[in-house]
Amino acid sequence: MINDNLFKGYNVNARGNGIEVTQDIAPHLEWAKHQRDLNKGHRPDTGFRALCNVPDSVALDIMTKHRINIHDVNIQPEEMRKFKQIMRSEYPQFMYHQKIKT
Repeated sequence: MINDNLFKGYNVNARGNGIEVTQDIAPHLEWAKHQRDLNKGHRPDTGFRALCNVPDSVALDIMTKHRINIHDVNIQPEEMRKFKQIMRSEYPQFMYHQKIKT
């Protein structure tokens, strides 16, 4: 029996020999845009700053396609660099400090 709360907020469908997970990402997109708007006209900070917003469905997609688990406490620096490149190239709409073409 599947816990009813396990996939709350997600749509889970069987596809062939796997599953497909979809999620409403509109709140994530709105938050990322809000963060970019806050940073407009400000020089980027040279210290620690948040990079992006990663919905769970995107994290699952990255783990499936690129074998990078961003929730792994032992994630290696080279994996984190690759993750940043993936976010900038495949999911730029979730970035906090990158201009998005509209």
